[in-house]
Amino acid sequence: MKLIIVENYEEASIEAAKVMLEVVKNNPTANLGLATGSTPIRMYELMIEDHKKNGTSYKDIKSFNLDEYFGLEATHPQSYHYFMNKHLFSGIDINPENVHVPNGAGDIQVSCDDYNKLLAENPIDIQLLGIGSNGHIGFNEPGTSFDSVTHMIELKESTRQDNARLFFDGKIDEVPTHAIINTGEISAGEQQLRIYSCDYYGNFKYFTS
Repeated sequence: MKLIIVENYEEASIEAAKVMLEVVKNNPTANLGLATGSTPIRMYELMIEDHKKNGTSYKDIKSFNLDEYFGLEATHPQSYHYFMNKHLFSGIDINPENVHVPNGAGDIQVSCDDYNKLLAENPIDIQLLGIGSNGHIGFNEPGTSFDSVTHMIELKESTRQDNARLFFDGKIDEVPTHAIINTGEISAGEQQLRIYSCDYYGNFKYFTS
């Protein structure tokens, strides 16, 4: 495992982007495990900037997101599919058919089974991770078994409060109570990129292993 401690969010984002871009440039058909939340937004912006400046191509890259709110259509402004399109996909040349986010609408078991099959057929080359204020990784709330595969989980009140503050204009009643999350993808990734920001001292951290 490699640990880098930097001074601020911008530096953390730059270092994280370097790791992700190294994978993309060395393996043009890589499978990227991606995440949402406020922490990776700047990293995604830097990936877009690199694409426009240096022509790094994503046309044969596949992406697989960790989770999605249950009950939201992909077109909903607060869905994670919408988030990813806004902050990354719309700014690079990735094929829409290669973009994969768990389906948060319809039959939940069918959605989970379909995503499990998709992940089994497409091993993840690098998995991006962040951590929530209560210690959750993705929407894997504390106590979730890392042996579990794609499943529905009830979100902790602290998680809903955080997301209300960050993305729902403080309106916790609008934050879904459940989400679809894959746990096995986290441990199955060939490489992990973890961005943690920040600790009590103002340091921003990211881990790779």
